[in-house]
Amino acid sequence: MELLHTFAARIEQQIEARYLERRERLGWRLLSSPLSTIDTAEIAFIGINPGGSTADPEHDGLSVEAGSAYRLESWSGFSPGLAPLQRQVLEFFELLGVEPDDVLSGNLIPFRSPRAIALAGYKEAARFGTEIWRQILARSQARLLVCMGNDVTRLISALVNVDSCKTMNSGWGNVSLKIGENEQYKILGLPHLSTFKLMSRSNCVDILRNIVGNTDTSRAV
Repeated sequence: MELLHTFAARIEQQIEARYLERRERLGWRLLSSPLSTIDTAEIAFIGINPGGSTADPEHDGLSVEAGSAYRLESWSGFSPGLAPLQRQVLEFFELLGVEPDDVLSGNLIPFRSPRAIALAGYKEAARFGTEIWRQILARSQARLLVCMGNDVTRLISALVNVDSCKTMNSGWGNVSLKIGENEQYKILGLPHLSTFKLMSRSNCVDILRNIVGNTDTSRAV
């Protein structure tokens, strides 16, 4: 197998080239976890893209080598790990029974924007990001793919050939969860936890706990 750092350098070159081609100005981030999680993680957690209306060099780049950004970084003036989205994700990882630093986490689209849908050339950027994750998942041993947001769930499901996902009520009004699987992968589609704070409602947590309890993350290929 190709050495991890050789693989990573190739991915970084692809992103940098597309970043310059697209004339982006706000920076980019792919992984919010250490590079090593590509090879070691049993669970992947994938969001849509890094948010922000200004460049943020401190929070840019291919990976976060010190550990999970959800645990370590200060976002929007909050102490490390205490921004609303960080707290939701960390509580979800706890529900999964996994250490944050052990999860392969990142963004489908690496390019930063205030809102994903406002990103210029959004569909093209999503296609590019999906191709980046095709390469990552072809190497990774992660078998549970947790997708945050409908577009991420749809694109990652199609990427790994999970043909259909069952819809379940999340316990938050009419907001749904998506669950699907094939012989190789299990998909869990969540709404975006910055808007729908499922981990703050006991009935939502109970539903997720039941789903997680029936999920085998170590299924062999």
